[in-house]
Amino acid sequence: MSVRLALVSAVVFAAGSLMCTGSAYAQWSSPTAVAAVAPNGEHKGGVSVARCENHLLFGFGDIETGGVGSSFAGYAISSDGGKTFRDLGVLPVSSQDSGFGTDQLGGGGNPNMPNTAGPSLGCFNVGYTFYYATTAISKNDPQGCGAPVCSAIALSTSNTPFGNQDRGVTWGLPQFVARGPITNHDLNSPSLAVFNDTLYLAYVETNIAPLDSDFSFSECQGSKTTEIRLAISGDDGTTWQNFILDHSCDVSSDPERQGALVAPKVAFDLGSNVFVTYEFQASAGRANEIRLVTSLDEGNTFGAPKVVSTNAALNAFPQVALDPSQTEFFGTVYMTWSGASASGGSTEVLFVDSFDQGASFSAPQPISEISHGVQSNQVLDTTFLGELAACFYSRPDQAVPSNLSSYTCATSLSQGTTWQTQQLATNVPSGFGTVTRDMQLDTGGLIAAFEANSKNGRTVMATVNPQD
Repeated sequence: MSVRLALVSAVVFAAGSLMCTGSAYAQWSSPTAVAAVAPNGEHKGGVSVARCENHLLFGFGDIETGGVGSSFAGYAISSDGGKTFRDLGVLPVSSQDSGFGTDQLGGGGNPNMPNTAGPSLGCFNVGYTFYYATTAISKNDPQGCGAPVCSAIALSTSNTPFGNQDRGVTWGLPQFVARGPITNHDLNSPSLAVFNDTLYLAYVETNIAPLDSDFSFSECQGSKTTEIRLAISGDDGTTWQNFILDHSCDVSSDPERQGALVAPKVAFDLGSNVFVTYEFQASAGRANEIRLVTSLDEGNTFGAPKVVSTNAALNAFPQVALDPSQTEFFGTVYMTWSGASASGGSTEVLFVDSFDQGASFSAPQPISEISHGVQSNQVLDTTFLGELAACFYSRPDQAVPSNLSSYTCATSLSQGTTWQTQQLATNVPSGFGTVTRDMQLDTGGLIAAFEANSKNGRTVMATVNPQD
């Protein structure tokens, strides 16, 4: 929310508190307030950040008290590498109303099936163009999905001229990447990756009967089909090619199809290979699965889904990152998700790697082993210098649900063999944080963000780990 910045209360920040030692590791900075966002939990969503050199874009769920159409897509920028921040309100949305109301941007898309993972951002280093993908509701283009109101995935693009030091300030109206009638379609969980001038946007689409032809499969006998989809654009989002990577259904003769698919994450390596991970939540009596779909030809074709692990918590939120360093580890596939500890007494963030482009993986190992409690909602990235970072929420008691957690970031200088963890804050709302590298400079440097409770609602906090 622009202008005001609420005081952060009841949160303890512990940026200097390391849980293991090692002088080679740079510490994360003390978390700094980026933006005050929606009060009283309204339009609660996760935080995302994109970075090109010293230019940062933050995205989060927000609401303007003065009313800004039907946009709940909050954003803030930094032009000095995260030293100072400007909260700029919410992204623009068309004011057109053809009788069903104005389009809605952010805020969960379909109000009956809210998506709380938040937006997904990207940056193209030529001209420092920023992209902001989020859920939406399209109400003014009946041809868009064959119905007056559509559940949608939208992409907004910054249009600040090249050379302006306040890149990411001004934005065009959103483009709708994918849409379906809101009466029986739900589109959610966008994940965006930008490589050179190509955009990769993964998302989940669910179709409830009557099923469309592209949601009907011979092994599915129920009334609901869910698909992991990937849209690819090579012309700045003007046109898109759409791929169905995997599908599941509520009733199936194939146990590997009966369940739900959730939480895709897309990433690429510098060789133009594309990787999409997600979770298969199996029907009762079967183990959940972490799956991975790979393209080794720049997204022209995709292989069959690979099961990386069957040790996956419900809502394990798998992450994937590719090593961009100019070392022998270039192209290594790194993955994390939440799964059961070896003792079964806790839920931990698990880590694996692959040196053969995802054909095989190491055995899952905990990043920070615990005897009890829950680690969840982790995020992952790696820098051009080969540093890995995984940030996650923790709460001490697995049996007692809690809305408050601590937020921790772990870094590794050994490709995930060893990790150093640093608790950044306690008493923060359990949600969805973010961590990212600089997408342009061939240097180290990471920035993480999460939400904290504040006097009037929530505040987005950011912390920097220079590592360069």
